[in-house]
Amino acid sequence: MSTGCERAGMAPASWPTFASAGGTADVQLPSQRPFRLSLPTSYYSSGQPPALLLHFHGWGGTLSSGAMFHEAFQKHHAVVVSPLGFDDDGTQPASWNGGGTNAGTGLSTCHDPAGAFSSMCYRSSCQRKYGGCNRTCWWTTCEDSVGQIEALLLELHRALCFDPRAVFATGVSNGGMFLYELAASPLASQFAAFMPLVGSPHRGFNRAPRGEPVPFFGLWGRNDDTIPPIANPHVRGHPGDPNVSIDTRYGGWYFATATAVTTAWAQVNRCHNATQPPTSVGCAGRACAISIAAGAECVGWSAGCAAGASVVRCYHSGGHEVPAWAPAVLWAFMEQHPRRPFAIESATAHSTVRRHRA
Repeated sequence: MSTGCERAGMAPASWPTFASAGGTADVQLPSQRPFRLSLPTSYYSSGQPPALLLHFHGWGGTLSSGAMFHEAFQKHHAVVVSPLGFDDDGTQPASWNGGGTNAGTGLSTCHDPAGAFSSMCYRSSCQRKYGGCNRTCWWTTCEDSVGQIEALLLELHRALCFDPRAVFATGVSNGGMFLYELAASPLASQFAAFMPLVGSPHRGFNRAPRGEPVPFFGLWGRNDDTIPPIANPHVRGHPGDPNVSIDTRYGGWYFATATAVTTAWAQVNRCHNATQPPTSVGCAGRACAISIAAGAECVGWSAGCAAGASVVRCYHSGGHEVPAWAPAVLWAFMEQHPRRPFAIESATAHSTVRRHRA
C-alpha cells in the first residue's frame, strides 16, 4: 500500500476536501504543476487500496482533457490523476517532452526543408536547457517531463491511498508519445502497464523498458493523418523506411509505425514468435480487452511473454481521436495483468527528486 493509506484514505489538509468518494477536484500544490484527481466511489468502502491510472493529455491539452477517463473510472476501483504538462510560463500550449519531440538521435524527426516548423519550438524552456532551438523539428516543452512525473508520484504516494503495484499509464497523442519516454526512464519499473492512445514515438525514439518486461496496449486510428500508424512510402518526404510513417496533416513529421512499436515491445518482453503476432489474444477466461473494442482490428502477443507481459496492437476505424469505448478497453487490460512490484523508493534512492515551478 502507499504511505497515504496510513491516513485511512484521507488526503493531507493542504489538498481539496472530497465530500464523498466518486468526487473530482483540481489540485495545485507548491512546486508542482496542477493536476486533476478523481476518487472511485469505492475509495473509502472497499477495504482494498485501489489502482492508480495516470492520464497524459495531448498537445495543447487542459485539465479537462481526460474527462472521459475520470468519469468512467469512478465506477471502477481506481484513482485517476491527469497532470498538466509544462507551457513555458503560459506562453505556449501545455505539452510533454518525450518520444523525440525535441533533442535528437542523429536522425531527423521531420521533413522540413524550408524550415517552416521552426516556429513551433518552445523557445523559453529550450533556451534554458539547450541554449536555444537547435533543430527545426522541435515542437514541445524542453522541460524535464519525466522529472515532473517522478515528483508527482512521490507526492501521490505520500498523500493518497492506492495499490503501488497497480500504477498504470495512458496518454493521448503527445501524451501517448510521452509514455515511451517514461518507459525508457528509471521510472518504468513503477508502472504495471503502458497504454498509449493514438500516440507513437518519432523516428529514432522507438524504445521499450530496459529492465523487467511491462505489458503494453496501443490503440491507433487506421485513418489518422496526424500520427499515421501505417507506413506510407508514397507520401512526399517519406524516408523509404518500412517502419516509419510521415504525417500528412502538417506535412512532415516522422513516426515509428504501430507494427514497429509493438514488435519492439514484444521482443523486449520476450514473447514467443515476437515478429509474427497471432490474430487474437487469449484472455485466460478473463474479460478480454480486445473483445470490448467493437469494430477494432487487434493483434497481439500473450503466450510466452515474460512475467505475463502481453503486448496488444489495435486499430480503430477513425482518425486522430479516442473512441468512446477506450476507457472500458483500458480497464479490461488493467484487470488482465498481475500487479507489479513497486520500486518508487529504490528508483529514486540514487537521484535527487526534482521539483518544478508551477
